[in-house]
Amino acid sequence: MLLLAIWTIWQGVAWTTSRYDPHHGWLQLVVIVALTGSMVMGVAIPRAFTSAGLTFAVAYVVTQVFRPGLLLVALGNHEYRRLKLRMLLRSGMS
Repeated sequence: MLLLAIWTIWQGVAWTTSRYDPHHGWLQLVVIVALTGSMVMGVAIPRAFTSAGLTFAVAYVVTQVFRPGLLLVALGNHEYRRLKLRMLLRSGMS
């Protein structure tokens, strides 16, 4: 279950970086936040079901909500903006 959470972060960032120009600062920020969140989640895995559970969960939520939230702002009037809004709502609700 924990591997699935980390894999979801990786898959989302891989999809995002393959769709947009990697030289944009906002996309690099998405990658840095995902890297940091994944690192925190990885460190919290040994105690994820006890004392570090909240740390794991907060890192997961921040990473999953930050990516579509930043893309929603950065894309402006791009055709994929509605997709990012749906992704943000889905991530926020789940």
